[in-house]
Amino acid sequence: MAKLIVFTGGLATLKTTLSKQISKDLGILCLNKDDLKAVLVDHIGFQNREENKKLSVATVQAMIEISHQAKLAGQNIIIEANFKAHELKDILNKSGFSKQEIITIFLYGNPKVLYDRYVQRQHTRHIAHTSTGLLSYETFEASLKEHRLEDALGKIINYDTTIFNPGDYAVLKNKIESLLNQPNGGSHAL
Repeated sequence: MAKLIVFTGGLATLKTTLSKQISKDLGILCLNKDDLKAVLVDHIGFQNREENKKLSVATVQAMIEISHQAKLAGQNIIIEANFKAHELKDILNKSGFSKQEIITIFLYGNPKVLYDRYVQRQHTRHIAHTSTGLLSYETFEASLKEHRLEDALGKIINYDTTIFNPGDYAVLKNKIESLLNQPNGGSHAL
C-alpha cells in the first residue's frame, strides 16, 4: 500500500534537510515546497508579497496533485513544507491518501534556537523565500504557533530538532521505515 510522508512544522525546524536525507536513504521521491516555488519564481517571477503568496498556494496545490498521481501509481511519496491547517485538510481531501496511509513528521524545537537558525540562513535563501524580509523574533515565535500537532494527519512522529545529531536521525529513519512497513501504527515522540 502506497504511503504519503508529510514533513511539516515551523520555520527552521530542519524540514528540508531531514526530508531530503530520508528521500535519499529510503529511495522515495520528495517534493520540497521551497525548491518547487524557487523554480516558479525563476520562470514566472513576482512583483509583490501578494503575488508571492499566490505562487506559494500554487506550489502546495501542485504538490498535492503530484501526490495524488503517486497514489494512483502505487508509489510512496514525501512532501515537505510548513503546511498550514487548511493545507493539511487539502492534502487529506485531494491527495487520494487516507489517514491510515499518511505519516506526518511534525518538527518543532526551542524558538530561540530555531530563530538563530532562521537568521543564519537568510543570506543564502532564494529570493522566492525572502518577500517578508527578516522576521522579528516576536513575529517568528508567533508563526511557530500556527503549526499545531493536533492538525497533523495520520500516523504521527513528533520530533524535536532543537539539538540535531546523527543518532537522532537514525532513530527518525527507523521509525519512518517501521511505519512504512506496518499497515497500522501509532504516534511516536522523539
